[in-house]
Parts: sequence; C-alpha cells; structure tokens
Amino acid sequence: MKRNRKGQKKNNIIRKKGIAAPVKKILEVFEENRTFLISGHIRPDGDTVGSALALASWLEKMGKKAHIVSSDPVPEAYSFLPGVEKIRNTVPGNPAYDVGVLLECPDMTRVGAFIKSIKFDKIISIDHHPVSTGRPVKSDFALVDQRASSCSELIYMIMRCAPYFPDRKEALCLYTAIVTDTGRFQQANTTPRSMNIAAELLGTGIDTVEVYRNIYGTKRESSLKLLGQALCTLQREGAVSYMKLTRGMYEEARAQQQDAEEIVNYAGMAPGTKIYALFSEIMSSPGKIKVSLRSYGNINVNAAAAVFGGGGHFHASGFEMTGPMDDIIKQVLPELKKALING
Repeated sequence: MKRNRKGQKKNNIIRKKGIAAPVKKILEVFEENRTFLISGHIRPDGDTVGSALALASWLEKMGKKAHIVSSDPVPEAYSFLPGVEKIRNTVPGNPAYDVGVLLECPDMTRVGAFIKSIKFDKIISIDHHPVSTGRPVKSDFALVDQRASSCSELIYMIMRCAPYFPDRKEALCLYTAIVTDTGRFQQANTTPRSMNIAAELLGTGIDTVEVYRNIYGTKRESSLKLLGQALCTLQREGAVSYMKLTRGMYEEARAQQQDAEEIVNYAGMAPGTKIYALFSEIMSSPGKIKVSLRSYGNINVNAAAAVFGGGGHFHASGFEMTGPMDDIIKQVLPELKKALING
C-alpha cells in the first residue's frame, strides 16, 4: 500500500462537543477531499458489502467521487442491494485517490492484494474487530469500536453525526449488514444500540421479507447439496462440534466458496455444543484451509484463533492454515478444548 504522506496521527478516543474525536476527524476528511476508494476484507460478507454501498452512496450525494473495489466477487445473496453492480474487482491503470477507506480490515492479510498498487493521500480504517497484533493496517485516521455489532453500525453513527439520515436504499444496505453480522439478531453481538439502529432504518420503508428471502430464504441447488455434504461429516468431541468441506465436496456439489457462508452455524445446533467449527478448503488457494470458529456463553474462540494467527470476535473468529485438513484439525482441537476449560 503506497503512501503519499509520512507519519501517522494518533487516534485517542476522546469527546469533543458530543462527537468522538475520530468521528469528527473522519467527517472533516470526507468534507475536505474529493476522490475516495472504499474496500473491505477479502471474501466479502454482508456487512462489508452493505457498509461500502451505503458509504459510497452518501459520499456521492456530497459531490464526491467514490469507487468500491473488492478483491473477491460479491456473494450472489447480496445482488439485490442497490448499487452492487458498481463494485469493481480491479482498478485499471495506476490510480491515485485522495482517501482510501478500509472497512473491517484489522490486519493486512485481510486486505486485497490490489490495494498495494494504489496511492492514497490519507487512509481511514473503520472496524469493529480487535486491532491486530500481527500485521495491523496502518491508517492516518481510525474508528475502531468492538462494542459495535457491525461495521455498518459505525457507518450509521458517522452519518448521524454529520448530521445525515440515510435514504431508503442506503438504509436497506445498512440494515442487511446488521442483520447478517448479528445472525438475524440471534448472536451475542446484538445490543440495544444495534436494535435501535435497525428500528430507525426500518422506518424508511425497508421490505424485511425481501432481505430474508434473498439472504436466507433462497439457496442455490449447489449450496443445498454442499450443506448436505457438510452435515455428513459432523463430528463431536465433548462440547466441541465440527464439520469439514473438502475440494472434492465442492466439486461434487458444483459449489463455490460463497455457498459455504452459513454452514458453520449448523454444527452449533447439536445438543450440548459450546464450541463449533467448520474446516473448509479454499477453492482459490489449493492446500489452504479456512477455519471458522463459533462459541456460546463465556467461551472465547478469538483467543484460540489468535494462536494460529487469526482473529475476529469473542464468539466468532477464524483463520487460515496451509496443510492437510486432518492434520490441521488435530492441531486446532486441543486449543478449542483449552478454550472450553478457560471459559
């Protein structure tokens, strides 16, 4: 990632006239600059996509030029979101932007490789994940709030401090982001604030049935077949439940990586489960395994993921490793059992 300016400003969370200092600074950057590139983490999810679309729309209303770039394709489930067709997979030429806005990228390993070829005068990081202890993203201005259910919650907060209230299309993107990152308001990151924001967004006239049908109520045949493959691999070791997806399973189901997005949750349905996981081969990277971890109660799977260079949240985290899947499972299970004891 090339930088046009040297140095880095500290971003202590303090209050000025009722607005957190990082929010105030971000609003100033939005006002003072003209061209923006917005990008989220690799293999984008609903929060990354919805947050980026809402932010880009708002910036364009302010008379700014805003592009969204994703290193990986947007999952088909989010194709109903307004403006999704504008998301690019590459940036032609050798472009330069006044501001780069990185969403949900606590670590450089989560940033698409294309970003290294782009020049920015300033970089803003907006995230609700813990700051990485490995290769943290270097930004000039950062808003990081682990209490937020989603990145979209932070985008909404910045908008309201402007003050600006999202229109119905922007609200649909933000609402979808909150819904997906809270697991339909069922996960531990669901808070009174996230519910209040969702309620305000619903006031714009969002069709909640449309959101449900597109994301949860409609599955491709390949996705359903892949789920069946995964369920047949379900294993239990005490309070730990896990499943796996091999390259052969993807090929047999004629499925893509995005078809596995919600599958990990099924492992958590087994009675008595406290930690559940999905070990999945990454189709675009032969030999690499994506490990998704989830937990209930006071069990911290983020700590377990950190052992392997990963991260995320207390109840939902993950990482990637290279090697035979069964060997990786043997390495990971002892750490999950430690998490059970520590919880």
